[in-house]
Amino acid sequence: NLKENFDMSADDSTDMVKADIENILQEADVSPEEFNFEDIRVYGSYTKGRNKETSDLDFIVQYTGTMKEDAAFNLLHDEDLTIEDKNGRTVTIDINIFVCFFRSFIN
Repeated sequence: NLKENFDMSADDSTDMVKADIENILQEADVSPEEFNFEDIRVYGSYTKGRNKETSDLDFIVQYTGTMKEDAAFNLLHDEDLTIEDKNGRTVTIDINIFVCFFRSFIN
C-alpha cells in the first residue's frame, strides 16, 4: 500500500524519515551520546491497506542515549514532518519514539 500511495517501499520510506530525523538532530546539535538510532520502522494503516483520507503515516523509532523520550518526541514533532501522496494530498508523518536500555525491542 505504501507503493500504491507514495510510490515507495517500506525501506525507502524509513530511509527518508531517518534522514529527516538525522537532519533535525544535527540542526539541534544533538550528540550521538544523547540520541543514537537503533531502529526505525513504518507501521500502521498504510502498511496494512486500511488507510483513510485522514490517516497519517506512522513510524516507530528506537534509540539509545541520554535524551529523555519526551524531549526527543517534542524535538521531532516540532518539525511537523509531512509527505505528499500520489494524489497530491499532504500526509502527516507521525513519529512514535522510545529509548532502548538493553536490546532491540522492535525485532
